[in-house]
Amino acid sequence: MTMKLSIEEGVPMAPALCVVAQMKKASAYRGHAEDCRRLARGLRGAERDQLAALADMWETFATECDRREAGLRAILADVAPG
Repeated sequence: MTMKLSIEEGVPMAPALCVVAQMKKASAYRGHAEDCRRLARGLRGAERDQLAALADMWETFATECDRREAGLRAILADVAPG
């Protein structure tokens, strides 16, 4: 099976696109976490705690995306011509 390479970099396109997708997801998830924290600043009690927990969840998702991105970059480093 052959893998299509991007003309510019000689890197397999599908994994390279996956790296970009993971980066975008992580950024979006961190944005959601920050939104939750911003909203929580104006609240007290259970609502504030729930938004803080939700922010932590979004951060966990972002961290998982970072982990996946690092794995994909390692794969690309192994298959990229060099």
